Amino acid sequence: MAKKLSFTSRIEFLEELCYHVLPVPLEVTAVFKPTKTKRVICEISGKSYRRALMGSFEGEQYVIFGKPAMKDAGLRLGQSTEVKIFADPNPDQIDIPEEFQIALEQDEEAKQRWDTFTPGKQRSLCHYISNAKRSDTRVRRSVEM
Repeated sequence: MAKKLSFTSRIEFLEELCYHVLPVPLEVTAVFKPTKTKRVICEISGKSYRRALMGSFEGEQYVIFGKPAMKDAGLRLGQSTEVKIFADPNPDQIDIPEEFQIALEQDEEAKQRWDTFTPGKQRSLCHYISNAKRSDTRVRRSVEM
């Protein structure tokens, strides 16, 4: 496993992007630059979250940490937390929601189209589906995709 780096961060809201984020100190992101690592795993409150290192035009670095993840980690806006971060050993891994996996197994044409998408596009679609609170909503979104 890659070396884990630790730091303290605080949940912020980026108005211009309408996202909740965890800023990552530049000395931490500097460790990832030589290997051009973008995909990381953040450990917060004993839970792991796959994320991408993002940057702003001002040179600041952060990971997006939306409301569902905030709730899961027991965090709220403005709260500080200890973060452990390391390079994702499987950066192209996509966590496909069960409802969507079933839909892909039942529709060969959809599966073929899915396979043409980039990992980033696949990740975005899975995020959209899995963020639904109710199973029937995840099923509906899976069928729509």
